[in-house]
Amino acid sequence: MKYAVLGICILVLTACGGGGSGSLEQSAFEAVASQTMPDATLGERYMQRSRGHLETLTPDQAMRITESLEHLMQSTSTHVFGSVAQSWRQGVSPVESVDASFDGNRYALTLNREDGTRTTLDSEEHTAELGTTWNANTNLVTRRPAIDGVIHAIDDNQITVSGMAVEWSSSDFTDYLSGGYWMHVDLTPPSMADGLYGAEIGAFIDGTDYENRTRMPVTGTAVYEGIATGAYTVTYGSDLLLGGVRDVTGAVGTGDYGGNLTLTANFASGTVSGWIADVVVNGFVLTPEGEYLDANRTPGHKIHLGADRIAANGQIVGSTVQLFNSNLEIIETSGTWASRFSTVDNAQSLPRAIAGTHAGRFETAGGTQAIFVGFHHAASEKFE
Repeated sequence: MKYAVLGICILVLTACGGGGSGSLEQSAFEAVASQTMPDATLGERYMQRSRGHLETLTPDQAMRITESLEHLMQSTSTHVFGSVAQSWRQGVSPVESVDASFDGNRYALTLNREDGTRTTLDSEEHTAELGTTWNANTNLVTRRPAIDGVIHAIDDNQITVSGMAVEWSSSDFTDYLSGGYWMHVDLTPPSMADGLYGAEIGAFIDGTDYENRTRMPVTGTAVYEGIATGAYTVTYGSDLLLGGVRDVTGAVGTGDYGGNLTLTANFASGTVSGWIADVVVNGFVLTPEGEYLDANRTPGHKIHLGADRIAANGQIVGSTVQLFNSNLEIIETSGTWASRFSTVDNAQSLPRAIAGTHAGRFETAGGTQAIFVGFHHAASEKFE
């Protein structure tokens, strides 16, 4: 399955008037004949429509937001379990748990923070854009019905936007898996000496089949195939040319990415590792001169999730994430990933699915720096 790549660029969140509010209604679910990606993903359509609203940000405010996101590259991502969540942040309280809920009509995401505050996105209270619907023919991971979309909330104090996807059992909406990623920027006057806004990029997975397992297999192997998608922010160096020809050194870009995931688990050795391949990114770029540009789809990225141990409860905390690009000389790369095996087994008495988050950063010889934060989901057999 390939969920539509969801647009969560902070540069398009100025579109307060773009798109009406609504809910992600199960009644909107329709059979989709094609198994290919739509010509324009939700993120691309959302970005295109939002270009006319960019003037609502002052150049100074836009640059402060992008510089705040850029500054995240100097921090370290953290993850939490319950659901699985992982984030890069500065100047905002850490997320200690994530709650997602879906009843077939209403979707809500709550980020519970260590200081007792909450950040909530609700499809009935905030602007929600329905993206793509999926069925047994088009959901190539599990064959279950699914919906993806974008929810965003904007006021004088903050901007929060989430790209999300939710799939569920045909017979029971409470049996679901939700994954997504978010960007959050505080717009209150910064108290930090450097004048940056509090900012955060994160990803999550939350589902009823992904609690602590009481037993893990000790023999056998399984291959899990699925999808990975998330948000990125990048500072352009001299070696990352816009459109392959234009030098925009110092520009800041943000957008989303998607790729195909393969994870291989060896239950005898208790390890799992894999690759996110065929990664494509797209988004917006803000140049030092204040010019907004469409970022070209940049191919060539691969993300390696390094081998790590499977805990007795089915959790994995991977200490190695490496990013590769065939067109760039990457001189430094790092990151972490976290996953959980499902509590439901396949026909071979092995976990039938795995879900989690990943985050990584890289720097190139030409000064390009980027971070990726996303979620992944893969299965060893079709559901339903």
